[in-house]
Amino acid sequence: MGSHAVQVHTLAPSADDLLEHQHVLSRTQELPEPLVRCQVLEDPPAFAKPPQASCELLEALRGGLCLTPAALRLHSLLYRLAIDVVQERGYQAFPNSVTFHLPASLLALAFQVSRQRLYKVLPALVEAGLVVQGGHVSRVGHQNLYDGCLWVIKLKPGQLLPRIRYDDWQHTWRNFADDLAAKRTASALCLQLQTEQVNTEGIYRAVKQWAVIPGSIEKPVKVAVNSPGREVIYRLGELLEAHSRARTALIGELASALARIFNDHHSRRLYAWLMHRAVEAEYRGINAISALSHTLQRLLVDVAEWSGLRRPGALLMTRLKDLEVWKELKT
Repeated sequence: MGSHAVQVHTLAPSADDLLEHQHVLSRTQELPEPLVRCQVLEDPPAFAKPPQASCELLEALRGGLCLTPAALRLHSLLYRLAIDVVQERGYQAFPNSVTFHLPASLLALAFQVSRQRLYKVLPALVEAGLVVQGGHVSRVGHQNLYDGCLWVIKLKPGQLLPRIRYDDWQHTWRNFADDLAAKRTASALCLQLQTEQVNTEGIYRAVKQWAVIPGSIEKPVKVAVNSPGREVIYRLGELLEAHSRARTALIGELASALARIFNDHHSRRLYAWLMHRAVEAEYRGINAISALSHTLQRLLVDVAEWSGLRRPGALLMTRLKDLEVWKELKT
């Protein structure tokens, strides 16, 4: 079987073919380079410190709101606290709102008003959607006891409103039973700050410390071992924390201690009466416990320096009658 050579005839391109080829080449060169979508990822901003409570942020939050000067002042205080809490907790992103635990008595002290006055100013901020507040309770033995308040502060402008979440209600913000046993109470701290006449910024630092770590006291209540009278004065703050059924026994205990310290057993009932009246005045918004503690501290000095003083209770009454708070105590 013979082999056959296959002849391939190559045809020369015609003039029309050459023109078409040149046209395709020119179109190919005119095509743009393919587009590649690149997502440029910006580095997240360093969040060593969140924005301060600047006038711009506050004005943006309050835009269009009609707030009284007292409401504006309270909002500035709460916003400053919230910003400090964010910084102390070290959040990696600036939140829309922040929640913290703080007894109303401490906030009222920082705001330099009574609790009753605080609760008259607060509703304006709640209605404006800037703040949410609610009382929090802890289980101590077989009782549910009020341990302070939850505060949710709006930090950024926008439609998202602050709210207290279910987890916030269920969270154990402080070991209230241990705090009561160790006298780490808001009333004790308030009394200490007032008795030692701490300035406004010092009070704010103590309040901020509590908001960051509920139940903590930056400067623990000092009770000198050789000064039982001072210990009784500091314990007056416990009267506001005690359950109503336990308060009477506590008043009796403190009154007996004062009578023994002052060597004035005839005035025991007077001391007990003053404590009862002071607690009732506190519920009406009068800082009677603080006034009573200041007067008792002065009396301690008198007893130590005045050897001939026989009836400290009578001197206590005389000094209380010179105070503005007396008309609230006797009513």
